[in-house]
Amino acid sequence: MGGVTAVCSDKTGTLTQNRMTVVSGRIADHLLGSASEARQFFAGLPCNVQSLFAESCAINSTAFEDRDPETHRLEFKGSKTECALLTFLKAASPPEGSNTNGDHATDATTAKRADYYRIRKECKKVLTIPFSSKLKSMTTIVDRSIADEGHDAESMPEQGRSGYRAYTKGASEIILSNCSHYLDKSGEVKALDDAVRKDFALAIKESAKQALRTFALAYKDELTQAEYDEVADFSPDRSDSGKAAARPKRDNDNGDDNDTSIELPVKDMVWIGMVGIQDPLREGVVESVRACQRAGIVVRMITGDNIETGKAIAKQAGILTPGSIAIEGKDWRRMSEKEQMAILPRVSVMARSSPEDKLVIVKRLQRLDHIVAMTGDGANDAPALKTADIGFSMGITGTEVAKEASDIVLMDDNFNSIVQALKWGRSISESVRKFLQFQLSVNIAAVTLSFLSALYSERGESILTAVQLLWVNLIMDTLAALALATESPTSKLLERLPIPATADLITYEMWAMIVLQAAFQVVVNLGLVQYGQQMFHIDPNNSANANAKLRTIVFNTFVFLQIFNELNCRRIMPNQFNVLHHLSQDYGFLSIQLIVIALQYLIVTFGGVAFGTVPLSCS
Repeated sequence: MGGVTAVCSDKTGTLTQNRMTVVSGRIADHLLGSASEARQFFAGLPCNVQSLFAESCAINSTAFEDRDPETHRLEFKGSKTECALLTFLKAASPPEGSNTNGDHATDATTAKRADYYRIRKECKKVLTIPFSSKLKSMTTIVDRSIADEGHDAESMPEQGRSGYRAYTKGASEIILSNCSHYLDKSGEVKALDDAVRKDFALAIKESAKQALRTFALAYKDELTQAEYDEVADFSPDRSDSGKAAARPKRDNDNGDDNDTSIELPVKDMVWIGMVGIQDPLREGVVESVRACQRAGIVVRMITGDNIETGKAIAKQAGILTPGSIAIEGKDWRRMSEKEQMAILPRVSVMARSSPEDKLVIVKRLQRLDHIVAMTGDGANDAPALKTADIGFSMGITGTEVAKEASDIVLMDDNFNSIVQALKWGRSISESVRKFLQFQLSVNIAAVTLSFLSALYSERGESILTAVQLLWVNLIMDTLAALALATESPTSKLLERLPIPATADLITYEMWAMIVLQAAFQVVVNLGLVQYGQQMFHIDPNNSANANAKLRTIVFNTFVFLQIFNELNCRRIMPNQFNVLHHLSQDYGFLSIQLIVIALQYLIVTFGGVAFGTVPLSCS
């Protein structure tokens, strides 16, 4: 993680809060200006449009209302998009006993039409085709001729399906391309000509430019026997007319698709309208993206959203910058591998993407020598998560398959946590280098000093005893590792470029520090061996005591040189000279140094025969 150069992130729930709210809409040419207007907006719709809109939201949905175990409040559970539609429908229902229009009967009727629970209870579903990541739509067929009870799907009349209605919702462009009629302002069904189609397409684009997820609703009445059989035989996993096979949809997919030419199970539908759903950015995402960019990491947003929505969100987050581009999945797939490799460095946003697009992007980036981090939450994201150098799965919305395929699970599904992982990755990478620099310098100094002092000694003895070297070894292995690895990550780690994957573990600057530090320690200690008695006024007449004092002084000096060497090793980058930076907050380092100094004092003072030391006074 410390060497990551590219982060490919989902939008929904990672960069955004995954709190969907219907804030705009155009239903049967009636315009919704804000979420607060839900009740007035719904009351102003023609009666038949009220019923169609409410039934489409309530019936063609898998979300449900349940009581939160912590807050004990009723909340909608399931797909966040479906929850937003049901929440809007609930807000549109006049409260019991209200008189907003001066007519209790009218309010009661409106409330009845907006009551999702009643709608579901009274309807008879006979067929549901769930969301898929290719079709990006959901279709439900209901029997309008069979009562609530006493019948089932097997008892449907074989001679015709005149009592059956199909509801479809999903990607605005996809739904629009499969509609042949629309509802006008009075609720009448009209033919969808080119002028009206262009008007709807423009409205979709304008909503997307406002960073809204556009979601369309449509229906079809009086399904024929052939139409019903075609829908019943439809398989989301089949390939139809050369189009890619569809797969099950994840909860946070938004209903947009890759290609408006995709045919849905039901065709020639009636356009009810579309809504714009807002999903605001998470707090701190802009700062986190900016921090990644300062750290030399390219953040790319890969989303299934409309390209205009993706661009708007990416601009808000600071991902889409001058010189970078946004591309749709369908355009990406049309390119040759060479063209993809050429354009990829400039791509910051991929809209209308599929799980396969994620996998291809990971492979292309790796071929460009990038270390890639990829986020994903669905089972279809598993290959991309597995292929990426670091795979991030979502702890809240992620599937078990995605979690098993990933390396790290984001427990809060938050992009800011990726930045924290980046800090820790770089911190661990630096800690390894710090420890290596310290250990190698101590090893070289200890071995050289022992060898040269043995050559210099008349009796061929090293100035450091075996037990003293064991204590030095404990300092340089266990305690040094703890001291240099316990510094918490700081924002300074994000102020440098990533270390290339091909870079040496021990850099030229580190080798220079290792050699010079070892040489300095050897020179100082050999100098003490030669001139220590004169420097510290040790009486040479008492040769046994003088020799013990000198050996203790050399041992003590050598240990304290390692303590100061550890301080030097806190900063190893070429442009980092302040080894005291953040020292007051590095409690682990300070604690271990105090422990080493205390133990060294006890060893020198009371080590005696075991360590070959004698107590030293200030004089």
